[in-house]
Amino acid sequence: MKTAFICRTCGCTFPKRRTGRPQQHFCSRQCYSQYREDPSVLFWSKVCINDGDACWEWQAHIDNGGYGAVIYNDIKQKAHRVAYILTHGSIPERLNVCHKCDNRRCVRPDHLWLGTTKDNAVDKVIKGRAAQKLNWQQVNEIRTRYQPKVVT
Repeated sequence: MKTAFICRTCGCTFPKRRTGRPQQHFCSRQCYSQYREDPSVLFWSKVCINDGDACWEWQAHIDNGGYGAVIYNDIKQKAHRVAYILTHGSIPERLNVCHKCDNRRCVRPDHLWLGTTKDNAVDKVIKGRAAQKLNWQQVNEIRTRYQPKVVT
């Protein structure tokens, strides 16, 4: 008789491997159908929901840009966009889902707003997150202060 393991997420059972360790299990058996019917169940299970006005941070995969990433409708998408879709409906073409809180991992629906790329850039400047450009005087000052070490 084979020993089975019980999934901590849903309670379904899955078999041991020959080595005695459990197989990698992502609720892809009986309970996977539940997530197929309602993908929001799986999505919100990966969010740390805080009290008050605090951010709700994505707890699963983070992409190279620092944003939450998730497969939704068989397409890899940013988690904050999926959160917006699940709570407000579709996102009109040419609009971005922007953060009021400037937290890339935040998926809290009332921290998200729709805007154009220009709206997002203006918001970034207003909040002081835009890169500051140097003028030629500053560049020359940096160059005169920098004195490379001479190796002898």
